[in-house]
Amino acid sequence: MQNYTKEQIQALTKDEIRALKSEQIKALEPWQIKALVLYKTRALTQVQIRALEPEQIQALRQNELLNTVDQVLEASKINPALIQLLSVDEIQALTEIQIMSLESDQIQALSPWQIKALTEYQIKALTTEQIDALWLWQIRALEPEQIQALRQNELLNTVDRVLSLSKQNPYLMLLTKDEIRALRPDQIEALDRSQILFLTKKQFQALKSEQIAALRQNELLNTVDRVLEVSKQNP
Repeated sequence: MQNYTKEQIQALTKDEIRALKSEQIKALEPWQIKALVLYKTRALTQVQIRALEPEQIQALRQNELLNTVDQVLEASKINPALIQLLSVDEIQALTEIQIMSLESDQIQALSPWQIKALTEYQIKALTTEQIDALWLWQIRALEPEQIQALRQNELLNTVDRVLSLSKQNPYLMLLTKDEIRALRPDQIEALDRSQILFLTKKQFQALKSEQIAALRQNELLNTVDRVLEVSKQNP
């Protein structure tokens, strides 16, 4: 594709663009990237955008409809993957209003380094719908101070609320070691399969002997074979 002219690049259909492999995307010259018109850039997949080199991203951002933060945010409502074009500085400069206006698909498209770039102030601004949209790997990417900020959201600010929500999402991993150690045996016994699978190594290590005994009462873990089977998914 390095031999493609500007006209040939612009003639590519959306389906042809989406079919390009990462190595083909990486091989494009900056001027070829720049030649993509906006509606064609909207066809780029998340995998393809992650494959872009810094100079390619810079070329893409020179598109007259992608050269400001607001324009990228607007374009990413159509193709959420485009939000990954924002730099760390641009992510950290997002206002409370801009953060709160992000749709669930845009939140889910944030890369690990973008998630880590979010300030405590921005995390506190996240709506319940946005928090509910976070992927497991995004929650795992959070730094301790970010988790602390996330826990101040009314959705997650008590242990009971975390336990309730963690039946659908991996929020159980947000509980501190002290909170884990304070769980009553009946709360431990009530944990379902998805919650148990999301317990972290540190949380398991924090369990007291009576809590471990309660955990073994769970039908998911009440035999050696069942423990071994679960440990394949959560060592």
